[in-house]
Amino acid sequence: MMLSSTAWGKFCDRFGRRKGLLSAALLTFAMGVLSAAAPNFHLFLVLRGLTGVGIGGIPQAVTLFAEFLPLAQRAKCVVFIESFWAIGASFEAILAFFVMSAGWGWRWLLLLSSLPLALFSISCLWLPESARYLVAAGRPDLAISSLQRIAQLNERSLPPGRYWLTTFIFISRAFISGAFQCVYVYTPEVYPTTLRALGLGASSSMARLGAIVTPFIAQVASGDSLLIPIM
Repeated sequence: MMLSSTAWGKFCDRFGRRKGLLSAALLTFAMGVLSAAAPNFHLFLVLRGLTGVGIGGIPQAVTLFAEFLPLAQRAKCVVFIESFWAIGASFEAILAFFVMSAGWGWRWLLLLSSLPLALFSISCLWLPESARYLVAAGRPDLAISSLQRIAQLNERSLPPGRYWLTTFIFISRAFISGAFQCVYVYTPEVYPTTLRALGLGASSSMARLGAIVTPFIAQVASGDSLLIPIM
């Protein structure tokens, strides 16, 4: 993920946010399914590494999302979409509990964990491309078409019965670390449209470096110490 995030950013800046997300989702799904069928440990490591390459492109969803938002609503909307990382992590833990308790084994866990990516890949077929990217790429006609399509959808009334979902989402936000989410709010603002995905990908790769270092620090400095949570 650390190495691929920057590469995915460059890919999205050149070929589009939608194509980048679709490619990353398909790669992650394919490698996840193949990992579940890996015949030996060495091939399993290779496939999991390629799965990480695909996951490195998933944060580009923030780039696409941010480019559709008005400036006044961008911060809270980006925090909202980032909350689904916590929801997904909780769902994965619950799935692992039931799968392993049922004795299905780790292969079924990997397979079931990959299935949502198949649905996401299919949904990408209806996902509009960023109008900002299309204008920067010299295709204003496609940008206008994308915005007109969104405008038609916005004329529809909201379906009833969403009050409980809205309440649940805003309660969930209370448990999200605001400091971490501010990174994804700030980063798209400091880069121009032509380099925004690359900048976000490079920043995301640095987060992966921290994820590598943190368990090592905990292992080396194991014991009762206040320095570990501070670091």
